[in-house]
Amino acid sequence: PAEQGVYQFIYFYSIESPLKAAESNTFRVAAPADVCGVCGGNGRACAGCDGVPNSGTEYDLCGVCGGSNMCVGCDGIPFSNARLDVCGVCKGNGKSCMGCDGIARPGGGLKR
Repeated sequence: PAEQGVYQFIYFYSIESPLKAAESNTFRVAAPADVCGVCGGNGRACAGCDGVPNSGTEYDLCGVCGGSNMCVGCDGIPFSNARLDVCGVCKGNGKSCMGCDGIARPGGGLKR
């Protein structure tokens, strides 16, 4: 395989003859495609955040490569620290499912 560049074929009458019989039009030899399919590329165009070509690994909402969004609160906002209360209410105070006996009942019951 030829190196990347511009080439031209030159044809001589014979091996011993210094006279040119013909020459071709110039043509370009491009660099081979990398693992991402980019001609002359370096494999980074399709690399995930882990640096591996075609891995598909991305940064999560928390900025962690390949992470699972562990910093996202129940409100969907990264680093908000919002949590579900005992009743299953995001940023709740635990009183929305409180029974008349003062005990939280997430599934309902004993409400009057």
